[in-house]
Amino acid sequence: MNQSNRRLPWAAVTVACLLAATAALAQSGVTPTAVNLVREVADILLPPPNPDVVAYNRALYALYFVRTLWNFAGLWLIVTWGLGPSLMQAMAARVRWEPAKVMACWVGVVVAAAIWALPWRLVGYQMERAYGFATLGPGLWLADRARDAFLACLYAPLAALAYHWMKRRRGDWWLPMSAVTGIGVLVMAVLWPVAVDPLYHRFRPLEQGPLRAGIERMAEKAGAPDPEVLVMDSGSRTTKLNAYVTGIGPTKRIVIWDTTLAKLPPEQVLAIVGHELAHYSLNHVWVGCVLGILGAILIFKLLSLALPRITRATFRVHGIRASWDPAGLPLALLLLNVVLFLQSPIESAVSRTFERQADARGLTISENGISAARAYAAFYRHDYADPDPPPALVWWFYSHPPLRERVERALWYGLSVSPAAGRGRPRPAAPFTLPEVR
Repeated sequence: MNQSNRRLPWAAVTVACLLAATAALAQSGVTPTAVNLVREVADILLPPPNPDVVAYNRALYALYFVRTLWNFAGLWLIVTWGLGPSLMQAMAARVRWEPAKVMACWVGVVVAAAIWALPWRLVGYQMERAYGFATLGPGLWLADRARDAFLACLYAPLAALAYHWMKRRRGDWWLPMSAVTGIGVLVMAVLWPVAVDPLYHRFRPLEQGPLRAGIERMAEKAGAPDPEVLVMDSGSRTTKLNAYVTGIGPTKRIVIWDTTLAKLPPEQVLAIVGHELAHYSLNHVWVGCVLGILGAILIFKLLSLALPRITRATFRVHGIRASWDPAGLPLALLLLNVVLFLQSPIESAVSRTFERQADARGLTISENGISAARAYAAFYRHDYADPDPPPALVWWFYSHPPLRERVERALWYGLSVSPAAGRGRPRPAAPFTLPEVR
């Protein structure tokens, strides 16, 4: 670590010299050389990962798939052990109202699944502590897991509605369920920042000063004047960096992690906030809600087709009378999780598209591509983010483009060079036409 710190000034000098040389070449029109120099600068900002970074990312990738399979196995055991029928039989003598039985069954299954998931979630927590990222103690970590389970239990009324419509409407139950879910998505988009986020973190307004003034100037440019900018106490749980946009209507806000403010200089924070403002400028939160509603409609339709067939094939083994039988709730939940897992590439591709658009628009808002490139590289230095993840994993579950792509795009914008120019004089400031650089 000390040796790396001693080399930092020389790396900064090298980056500065290469940037100056690249800018000069850009003006002279020597695009191929500029391309090489931009990639050299990116290589300095994103040097080959040390063994810790490699090991950390390999463990993260493995943990993702192990936890997914483990959770599937847990739901499958809940199905095969007959937890659903057992819960419904236990409720039959005590509760007459059918929706209450379904809600109790939902809570029982959610709690069982949460307990089953704890071992591998604990492995992830211990791994984050081992690498120095997690700052929360075991007590707070367990409290967060309890909050997760509590919030999942609150979806019990939706499960009761679903089974009510399954019994009454049979094949077309997915229509009213989609309508209710659509309304729920919009309501939760409004309420989540003020009702759920405060359960985990404390928030405070970003104080007045040069940084706040810079954000307000960018917000005017982005068409989002007088934004609510909050600082989150992320340092109580992690050392990692982040910022995000959330909420719609009266609760829309930009949230900056306090670790980001502590570790990055103001110009890099402004570059990150410019990216977040771009999400608002491009209406990504609203578009995301609409796409989420459309996705829910498709998923409910698929469940309405698949669940009766699977239930008929397995009812004698698991004691489920029909697809509308609430005793089959664990089976429905397992099928839902499988569908959500299989649609991960679609969700990830949409998210990466949004993030590429926000990168490009954010550069025009902050007008500081060099600081944006350094800010993206900070996720590699501070968070051990993989700069060159395997393409298959990017395709499956990466919500953002790979870091190297983002760094190179920001460098091209900062130097007012487009690699799409080919021969002759480069075209200025064209991050939107940047081809895939990986």
